[in-house]
Amino acid sequence: MEAKLRLLSYSLPAALRGEEIQRILRSLLCALEDYTVDERGDVGSWIRVSALHGIGSISYDLFEEPSIRSTLLEQCLPPELYFEAFAAMLKQGSERLDAVRQEAGAQITSLIAFHSKFAAADTPFARWHPPGFDRLSAAFLGFAFSSGRCRRLN
Repeated sequence: MEAKLRLLSYSLPAALRGEEIQRILRSLLCALEDYTVDERGDVGSWIRVSALHGIGSISYDLFEEPSIRSTLLEQCLPPELYFEAFAAMLKQGSERLDAVRQEAGAQITSLIAFHSKFAAADTPFARWHPPGFDRLSAAFLGFAFSSGRCRRLN
């Protein structure tokens, strides 16, 4: 199943309409609220880890899609939905379980690293820079951005 989703993610805009991609992302956001516990333990954490992976992968793949333009990206991943997903990933980064925190950190770091390539405010992806991007990049990557310029923090 994961291999099929991975294949699909390489051409999401070609395979699905923007509202379908949004519906998938909203479903994954709902999955981040699953705290089910049964005799096997905290099974909700397995779902949250998978949802984090899905949100990060879909977002990253949409940003990396060579044929996507900002108007198509807007249809597939409006900035408001992306910020909601990003905030949900940050929330999961403060959860008590290591596996959930680790996956949240990996996905957040990957997306911030992508955004750091387009740090200047005049790039087409500037609308998708998460609020507090400068602080996030310093915290997760050890870089600070000012006036579109990058400098490494010691």
